Amino acid sequence: MKSADSLMNLKLWEDAIGLYRYAATLKPQETTPKLKITKIETIKANIIKEAQKKKAYDNFVKKADSLLKNEQYELAIVQYQKALNLKPNEKHPSDKIKQINDKLKEIAAQRERKYQESLTKADNFYEQGNFRDALVNYEIAASIKPENTHCKQRINECNAVIEEMNKKREAEYNLAIADADKLYAAKIYDKAIKNYRKAQKIIPSKTYPQEMIDKITKFIDENSIVDVIKKPMVIKKGETQKLSFEPIPINVRKYNYFLLRAKGTGKLLFTYGSINGKNGGFVVNLQNDGKINDYLIRVGNQYKWFSEDNDWITILPQNNDVKIELLRISKSN
Repeated sequence: MKSADSLMNLKLWEDAIGLYRYAATLKPQETTPKLKITKIETIKANIIKEAQKKKAYDNFVKKADSLLKNEQYELAIVQYQKALNLKPNEKHPSDKIKQINDKLKEIAAQRERKYQESLTKADNFYEQGNFRDALVNYEIAASIKPENTHCKQRINECNAVIEEMNKKREAEYNLAIADADKLYAAKIYDKAIKNYRKAQKIIPSKTYPQEMIDKITKFIDENSIVDVIKKPMVIKKGETQKLSFEPIPINVRKYNYFLLRAKGTGKLLFTYGSINGKNGGFVVNLQNDGKINDYLIRVGNQYKWFSEDNDWITILPQNNDVKIELLRISKSN
């Protein structure tokens, strides 16, 4: 027990616990070793708790210091206050808040104007249903005038609404991903990509949808049959470009996809056919982002594609000039 007490005093907790447990086996009826072990466990739990609090405190202070350096006074106060909520007796946040308030007193007119501007923006955003921007502006207004009950109430309301919105978005995202994964498993890759992109729009920060899009595109890219266009070319608006290729073997036609790599805006109209004339077609809506993008079009499910020996395709940009880097016919099986 003396050795354990010494280890405990030296804060060698695990070694102390080991000796207390050994002492308890020598005199099971004694309660002191168990009480000492409980005390150490409590101390350890408190240390962990304090470490977590310190980490959160340090993060708030670091962010606040950065905001202060960039003269974002109101937002800095918000972060310093969060730090003080964790450690009310710390000097640094208190000093910084005082420093900021002194600065704000020097520019009282600007401060009042900022308050009115933030509150007006927040109320407008709130009425428009834009709760995220409303919350940001209410927090700025509240950092200037913390006593304003209107801001406090609206902050609570915005947080509640945003939480519900996040839950709804997460549910919508999960549904879109579930649909996309089912289509991927069924090897209906174009519709799978459509649903993965739908999921991307719901929660842009998620990486899984793009990973699956890249995986599908790579698979189709690696299972090419023929490149109808393999060198970059520009097709003018309203100009029809006709391209020829050897008919695809009939045993893989039902699994055919077109992989289009293009840059432009508006619609691209495609038609395909054979010596007998036009047999079918499809439309591609290009993304208006100024980038080269990949588009996957499933044609294997079109009767006139797999039943006819198609050997030509036409491309017509309907709205603007389009640059095409690649047009590849691939198979999914």
